[in-house]
Amino acid sequence: MAREATALTEEQKATRQARLNKAYGSASQELRDRHRDEFNTLYSEHARELGEEWHPRLTPEQRASEEFDALLAEFPHLADRLSTGDPTEAPEPTAEAQAG
Repeated sequence: MAREATALTEEQKATRQARLNKAYGSASQELRDRHRDEFNTLYSEHARELGEEWHPRLTPEQRASEEFDALLAEFPHLADRLSTGDPTEAPEPTAEAQAG
């Protein structure tokens, strides 16, 4: 199909370009979201090729997991509370844990 040649005013051209930019941004974001791991891997590889280190931000779940692991490392007796499911059944902290 042939495109119809129409003369656009500068304002119409700017409005059209703004809409296309918005569509491009939305499509880019959706594509990154659909293929997040692949995108992050490629981004990291290309950054490394340019001598830069890049790592994706941690998700809230990943951050919570790291914080949780740090708490368990600092207070290992808390793991017992998790395994029993009943905080009243947890043993008393050891002298080592209390001295921490």
